[in-house]
Amino acid sequence: MIQGFPTTKFTLGDNTYIKVINFPASKKVAKLGESMWVKITEGNENDGYGTIENLPMCSSLCIGDRIQYGHGNDVNKPQFVTQCGQMQAQTFENVVGLPRRATRGARALDHKVPEFVFQALQAR
Repeated sequence: MIQGFPTTKFTLGDNTYIKVINFPASKKVAKLGESMWVKITEGNENDGYGTIENLPMCSSLCIGDRIQYGHGNDVNKPQFVTQCGQMQAQTFENVVGLPRRATRGARALDHKVPEFVFQALQAR
């Protein structure tokens, strides 16, 4: 964990990022799920839609995928509800720099700290 960095919500410019829990894990992993940073595109920090902003370690989902989240409140983090779409492969390669299929199951050096976090820390 980066000292002084929020663990559930972060705002950078006009974008708000939240930690969403209970993403489905692949069959190979004996876990209930994982949590990921999601950029809110519609809704609020408890219920809405957004895009995954870090590389999943245990899920078949990918960075850039659009998801629905919900059931959050002042006590509980929002939970993954369903996948709503995928970033197109060509756009994904331009944004991420890797073919979409290369990120499935890939382990990032620190998958829980997406690029926007490093940008914010450098701006300090």
